[in-house]
Amino acid sequence: MKVYKDFLPQEQFNNLKNIFESNDFPWFYCNGAIDNHNEDIPYDHQFVHFFYQRNTVCSKYYEYLVPILNKLKIFSLIKIKANLSTRVPKIQTNQYHIDLPDRPKDLKMKTAIYYLNNSNGPTKFKNGTEIKCEENKFIEFDSKLEHTSVFGTNSNKRIVINFNYLSF
Repeated sequence: MKVYKDFLPQEQFNNLKNIFESNDFPWFYCNGAIDNHNEDIPYDHQFVHFFYQRNTVCSKYYEYLVPILNKLKIFSLIKIKANLSTRVPKIQTNQYHIDLPDRPKDLKMKTAIYYLNNSNGPTKFKNGTEIKCEENKFIEFDSKLEHTSVFGTNSNKRIVINFNYLSF
């Protein structure tokens, strides 16, 4: 696992954050933080925005992610999605999962998370690792690692961009 603080230069980061926090940015409601929605988890929902999926750019905002993409060693892009979860009354951990579980196991697939704001909702890994949700932080890990988001209580929102790609 690799963790990078201050991943983008401050001006680029501020521009990106302002876009995502704008009232004009299109977020879409998703019933479930992961594909396997669990009705027993009280706040299991989020807002999402897809940038790239099924070999297609599907958002006019994709171009704003180019500074991030240029810093990665991507052989083939699979999916890019932003997630926005809202404040919850008490810390809530979601279900552990791997992104794109149906993929062939021998692929060198990476998952990366880019944090756009600070929140007391970290990313947890089943192996015990916990990464704080700190703005302008980027983490990259083997897609086989089970992980989960934690919805926080100290910020109105938790915004991350999730990347899935094949690396060299």
